[in-house]
Amino acid sequence: MTRKQAQAIISGLEGHNQSSVTKKTTRLVTGYFPIDLIKGYSPSQKLTEAEQAIESGQPLIIMSEKEFVDFLAQFFQLLAKGL
Repeated sequence: MTRKQAQAIISGLEGHNQSSVTKKTTRLVTGYFPIDLIKGYSPSQKLTEAEQAIESGQPLIIMSEKEFVDFLAQFFQLLAKGL
């Protein structure tokens, strides 16, 4: 799934795409590949801000692209069942 596709799905569900982490941020979707295994990797500013927000008590969930796709699948299954 491309970033643009994910953003379209989020917008379609009346969610908001943000360019930075704010107090209103509830979820952050990260890339699917294990980037932390790459030599010299350092987390993005957005990921660092999200981790700091969580440490400060903000109810924010960081999920991989796979977890996001699984979350959407579960959401649409519940929606199809009328729940």
